[in-house]
Amino acid sequence: MKAAIYVIRDACAIEFGQSGRAVLDSPYNLVDSSIWVTEHEVELPGGFSVEMSNGLTKELYKDGEHYHLAVDKDEKPVIVDHKNGGRYIRL
Repeated sequence: MKAAIYVIRDACAIEFGQSGRAVLDSPYNLVDSSIWVTEHEVELPGGFSVEMSNGLTKELYKDGEHYHLAVDKDEKPVIVDHKNGGRYIRL
């Protein structure tokens, strides 16, 4: 399943799959081991990192026009951190 991160001003939200629900306790399966980040509406100044359920923090990396987050199948993203603004939303 893919997810997209949308940035609105200096706050962040994460959207999973096609449901648009920003929840982590619903079933999802990151079978492609990546989270896609849309760029068409957002700027990504300062970079982004995502804290995983196992306590590790991973950086998004850019591949062409998309940003990705490589995750293992047993990991769940729990925090999206906007470093430039210093704000985050715990989902």
